[in-house]
Amino acid sequence: INNGANLDIKNMDINSNLLIAAEGDYVNIVKLLIKNKANINHKDQWTKQTVLRKAVQNGADKVVEILLTNG
Repeated sequence: INNGANLDIKNMDINSNLLIAAEGDYVNIVKLLIKNKANINHKDQWTKQTVLRKAVQNGADKVVEILLTNG
């Protein structure tokens, strides 16, 4: 991150790091990515669900709170 890494790079399914972290309930990674300006509005390529929707769907309550506070 300190050397300019692209935080919004996507995996082979075209999902962003933030979406994957939110979906997996990785609270500290979500905080780090948001702090460093990752795209909070990214949508899943296949379902078109937002990062917030994925977090809600997976019961990631802390991540949902973080996204709502920062979105």
